Amino acid sequence: MWWLFALWILFLPVDPAAGDAGVNSVAQKASAGSVLLVEGGRRMEVQQIFVHSQAHAVEKAAARELQRILREITSREVPVAEGGDNPLPAQGVIYVGKSEPARARSLYADAEYESLGTDGFILRLKAGNLLVAGGGYRGTVYAVYRLLERLGCRFYSTELEVLPRRAALQIRSPLNVVDSPAFEWRAMWGRIRPMTAGLSPGEWEAKVGEIDLPKMMGVPPRGFWHHTMGFLLPAQNLPQEFLAEIGGERRVTEPHLQQYCLSNPDLQKAMTDAVLRWIENDPAPLYYPVHYGDTGQFCQCQRCKAWYQEHGSLTDAVIWFNNQVAREVARRHPGKFVTTLAYWATRKPPVKERPLPNHLIIFCAIVECQARPWSHPVNVKYNVIADLERWIALHPLGAKGIITFEYPTTYHYVGYPYPALYAFAENLKYYKRLGIRGVYICGLTDGHLVHLYSYVMPRLMWDPHADLRALSEEFCKAWYGKAWQPMRDYVHRLHRSAFESTSEGVMDCHAGPGQRFFRELFTREWLDRQIYPLFERAERLAESETVKRRIWREKWGVLFTDLFLNVQRGRDIVPDSSERGYSRQMPSRQSYQRIADLLRITRELGRNWTVEPRHRYTLSAIIGFEPTATPWWQCPQVQRLMEGPQRAYEEELRAFSEEEVAKRIVRLESPHLIADIVPILGGRIWRLYSRQWKQDLFWRGTLEWRLLQNGHKADYYLNFGGYEEYAGERFASPGWSEQYECTVSPDGRSALLSANLPNGLQLTRVVTLSPDEAAIEIESRLTNRSAQPVSNVVLRAHPQFRLPGNSESLRLLVKTADGEWKEAPVRSETFLGGSELPAGAWGIRDQQREITILNEFDPAQVRQCYLYASAEFTNLELFSTAKTLEPGASLVLRHRYVVRR
Repeated sequence: MWWLFALWILFLPVDPAAGDAGVNSVAQKASAGSVLLVEGGRRMEVQQIFVHSQAHAVEKAAARELQRILREITSREVPVAEGGDNPLPAQGVIYVGKSEPARARSLYADAEYESLGTDGFILRLKAGNLLVAGGGYRGTVYAVYRLLERLGCRFYSTELEVLPRRAALQIRSPLNVVDSPAFEWRAMWGRIRPMTAGLSPGEWEAKVGEIDLPKMMGVPPRGFWHHTMGFLLPAQNLPQEFLAEIGGERRVTEPHLQQYCLSNPDLQKAMTDAVLRWIENDPAPLYYPVHYGDTGQFCQCQRCKAWYQEHGSLTDAVIWFNNQVAREVARRHPGKFVTTLAYWATRKPPVKERPLPNHLIIFCAIVECQARPWSHPVNVKYNVIADLERWIALHPLGAKGIITFEYPTTYHYVGYPYPALYAFAENLKYYKRLGIRGVYICGLTDGHLVHLYSYVMPRLMWDPHADLRALSEEFCKAWYGKAWQPMRDYVHRLHRSAFESTSEGVMDCHAGPGQRFFRELFTREWLDRQIYPLFERAERLAESETVKRRIWREKWGVLFTDLFLNVQRGRDIVPDSSERGYSRQMPSRQSYQRIADLLRITRELGRNWTVEPRHRYTLSAIIGFEPTATPWWQCPQVQRLMEGPQRAYEEELRAFSEEEVAKRIVRLESPHLIADIVPILGGRIWRLYSRQWKQDLFWRGTLEWRLLQNGHKADYYLNFGGYEEYAGERFASPGWSEQYECTVSPDGRSALLSANLPNGLQLTRVVTLSPDEAAIEIESRLTNRSAQPVSNVVLRAHPQFRLPGNSESLRLLVKTADGEWKEAPVRSETFLGGSELPAGAWGIRDQQREITILNEFDPAQVRQCYLYASAEFTNLELFSTAKTLEPGASLVLRHRYVVRR
């Protein structure tokens, strides 16, 4: 294609090996399409590419790849020879891979490769011949692609490979490149072919031509190498005692999450045998991971607890377990390595145990700040450097016993900006100084700037001291064409701002854009003054639809993050401390314009309406309503918003009036309290306000206007705060989200709510404010309206009081059978049942705020009291007795909350 040729002409680097000078004069003397080796004034036409007949299949494939690409450059094919009866020409041969003929022509000496390893290589033009050979078959592949890059080829992504077109191609002296990577093992998944980038294959597929490259890291059948035990020993086929006891239960779960009872000697033998069989059936890899499940929970049986203590720590126990496997592997398969994760609960180094020499550690710094290097004070607090260097100190191989597991990407809300590149580059320099064995990137997903990252990161893993800015600029020129400069500036500004952030928060790969780090980085001022102008300029400069879409791909992430953080929902009812209790908030005029831009780009790029499936997060949370058509852009309301955002703003401002909101929030009032009830969202008491002390008593969450209009399906839980009820023992059982009918008493102090639940029960609730004191009484009744008995019926009251549970001033009060009050510190969880059930009353006292909340109830109706304390609120929950309800029968729970100073 003409534009590829134009890109090549524009960005071809000046390289003495490529030899632009004199191309036309040489072409006149050489035959059309020649590949010429030029040394001084001598020009030798390449007659053949030689690869030894006994060479590895990957090296033979590399020779054919070189032949193919040279043919595409020159339109003439150079034959490939594998040796035989015909003698090789004295000159004009490209030797791919080490071979006796190449050594005989003094192109290399064996000693030169001793320090290069299997991935290192030599490119050497000498005496009319060219050596393109690695220390191993991978090194030969890297040599081929390095040569092609010197000839002007560029492999920017799977979507953009640039091959020049030449009448004659010169490979000029001096050419004597001896190179090897900083790390023995490098692997990642991205948008670039692994071998063109100098990556050693691990988990990801890699090919040279049509030849599969052998993996260095073993992958168990039907699994992946991150968490292997559940695939090596499928839990459903094992004795129950082999499974980890967690929460008092030994159960089978998904293979990548499965945990085992590591102290069980029979499990130890079974796992060792499984690893030995694996190696015998798949002998090609060098490393064999024996990794526990992707969870921080380990077996909690009494034997395991004692076993952890006996060994010194959980990490010690895991190292000891895998040492037993490694010892048998060393005996049966010398040269092979077993690997163990230093991850979550085992990140901290062991106290007493030491890995065996063939037992490597994969160090995973997952919850630290990925935007700033490990030397940053925020990360120093997490002991990344201290822990990593301690692992190195205790490993028999030192740093060569360590591979790092990197997380420069996000796994939730994929597509929002996650600026990890600059920090990653700094960490790589640190890793090189340490001399660690390898670096693995845990997938780049399909996230923000994934093409740039895919191109730059592998080159930094080969040479951490490569010029990061130059690599980024080169990529931007090729990827964005005339728009390259503002896009390069965006990349730099985004990463420098993140790198230099003073936030005490961390950029966590699992936390999404709502985390503190992004709230403090993606301010409206920063976006308006520094980021959006760059995208506006880039869009003006884009000379093709392809380039525009590349710009939009990254702009989508900026728009989404801006709206998620600075608008987040189309229209909200936000709690405040006024007597009314809330304010109405909706996007500004400018935000409506950006919402329209986001929607248009989403449609153009074919992105899904659901942004984060695991959290059920869709663009409805930003625009404030659900589309009424499929596909979503055919919804008339969406179309009005995309085509006329300012007109849509005016219409929705009128619809989102105080009067419309007040219709959906029912207010009860007494001289002492105000209670706001939301019938459409579970009939919850959303607000309980003390008039005397002018403060909210319940913790409350924001209400979305779209949910106040249409309700919320119970398919996933949303915490709106206040008081809600469940018709069941389990958290978020039916009752909390249904739409209730509501009738208010003439005096405005009481309301009757009623809803039919999915299981044939009807829940009615009477809420009454006392006229004489700051008290609210709640009487709830579950009635079986079906024709069949309903068993195990329970009512669970779930209030969230605005008393931070991490406060040392909180005290738990429990009324005893003799009428006395017992006091105790508030813990995160407290269950009171049986003989410990309060005698009709319990509560919380906040000594600092001088407030006491008592919950009074009939002990005959209550089976258990449950206190749950979090950093934001404290719950005083009641569980009724469990009953089987015959048709027409009811279960009642009557209680009240009293507020006192």
